Amino acid sequence: MDKYKKLIYNTFIFGISTFSSKILVFLLLPLYTRILSNADYGVVDLIVQTANLLIPTVSIGVTNGVIRFGLDKSNNSSDVFSTGLFTILGGFIIFLLFEPLLSKIKYISDFTSLIYVFVLMSSLRSLCTQFIRSKQLVRLYAFDGVLSTITTIAFNILYLVVLKLGINGYVLAIISSDFLSVVFLFYTAKLHRYIKLKPKKKSTAKNMLKYSIPLIPSTIFWWITNVSDRYIVAYMLGAEANGLYAISYKIPTIVTLLSSIF
Repeated sequence: MDKYKKLIYNTFIFGISTFSSKILVFLLLPLYTRILSNADYGVVDLIVQTANLLIPTVSIGVTNGVIRFGLDKSNNSSDVFSTGLFTILGGFIIFLLFEPLLSKIKYISDFTSLIYVFVLMSSLRSLCTQFIRSKQLVRLYAFDGVLSTITTIAFNILYLVVLKLGINGYVLAIISSDFLSVVFLFYTAKLHRYIKLKPKKKSTAKNMLKYSIPLIPSTIFWWITNVSDRYIVAYMLGAEANGLYAISYKIPTIVTLLSSIF
């Protein structure tokens, strides 16, 4: 019976963490619609969606392998975390070479630097959260989710309301929250202990990549299914129309909120 109690407990803890991030959609929507114009919100939406497309590609989907192989006790934790970290950093260095191409995309060309930092910090935070999940630090995982929600709200108020940074402020709020989350998890879980330049088992890295890389197309195709229409709207009707479309899209999110939390 203990395993069922553990299942219920872990589901509840993960639910708290997931709910705190999902509720941001509704808590901050009035702030966004008040501070940002429809056109600004449309551009912001394209920036975030572009970053979300790039994240699994740049990180080579390695965070999927982190939790899969981290849960397997036969693998060394340092090998798993180090593989994830160096894969992300290596992918990001290669990604830097594509800056000239990214800077030619309409609407987001002026925000390429923010997109780069967004992708890096989001990838690192995903690495840290998945690794602590694999270490079964579920309470720390849940607390980080709540903390990330609070810091995101605080940074949004600071950057949008106080400093009035507009589009830059919106993206910087996400980046700042992810950065604090990475620092917090590194400190509390002492993740620096798991960074090793020389792996104990070289096969771990190879197996993680063999597991993670085939999952990239799945992630990309789900992205295409869910948000590719934003780009079509923006290019055919303009950023303002996309802003209205992105805001209205939040309403049906209520329907799927509870199921996604579970």
